Amino acid sequence: MENRRVSVYFATVVLAAAIAMFLPGTTVLGAGVNPAIALILFAQITGSHK
Repeated sequence: MENRRVSVYFATVVLAAAIAMFLPGTTVLGAGVNPAIALILFAQITGSHK
């Protein structure tokens, strides 16, 4: 998984963008983006993702 991390992140971002473009009502999910990013960054910095 370590070797494919960038590929997985990129694919996830592309998939999320595609879903947001084609599904109606996904703008409601925008309020959760910043907290989710903060949680991911916290996990990366503290090393709790292992």
